[in-house]
Amino acid sequence: MTPNTLVLDLSPTEARRLRWRTSTADLAHLESLHLPLWVAGTWDHWDQGPVPLGGLAGACDQRLGGTLGRQTKEGRLSLARGEVALVGTAERLAGAHLLLMGLGAAGSMVPSAATALGQESAERIHKLGTGQYALEPPWSDQVPGPEASRSAADFVVAHLRWRLAVLGPPGASGVTLVLPENVRLAEYSRSPGAGLRTRRRQQSRRSVFFRRRRK
Repeated sequence: MTPNTLVLDLSPTEARRLRWRTSTADLAHLESLHLPLWVAGTWDHWDQGPVPLGGLAGACDQRLGGTLGRQTKEGRLSLARGEVALVGTAERLAGAHLLLMGLGAAGSMVPSAATALGQESAERIHKLGTGQYALEPPWSDQVPGPEASRSAADFVVAHLRWRLAVLGPPGASGVTLVLPENVRLAEYSRSPGAGLRTRRRQQSRRSVFFRRRRK
């Protein structure tokens, strides 16, 4: 596995039943998808203080005039791992609500913690009554590439599996994964000789959709 590949370790049955699509944190493109909720992670303090907002949270912060960044620096926006906060956007995100999710200390996202957080996040979002949303997996620049990829992949798999178990295949198909532009996503089905499979067709410069056919 290369540092810029997110490998989802799925069984053949899960691979057939799950549906998702991916996007970058380009706000104009996300807005074109008309999703009612965007979910972004925030890291807790690093050695030198609060971690600057990046990824989807950083992009939203720019649109919101830097409010989130200022609250982070002042310590007013500090979420422990698993805590969430629904942020008012004053309709600056084309009707989407922003849900910030605490990821814990920067650089501490081990696979077991990522799995637990993936399940917790799926349950919390389900309680909001939202079936379709954009979700950014935890990805930290403070973690070496392979470790960051594994933790992010474990988060995604746990999240999708929770939705599949609770909602069934129809309810598990409303997730748009927000990934860095230089990261590709691949599927690994746990069957003899399966190897890596990346199924994609380009919909636009900033959106890659994955489809699996039922047997």
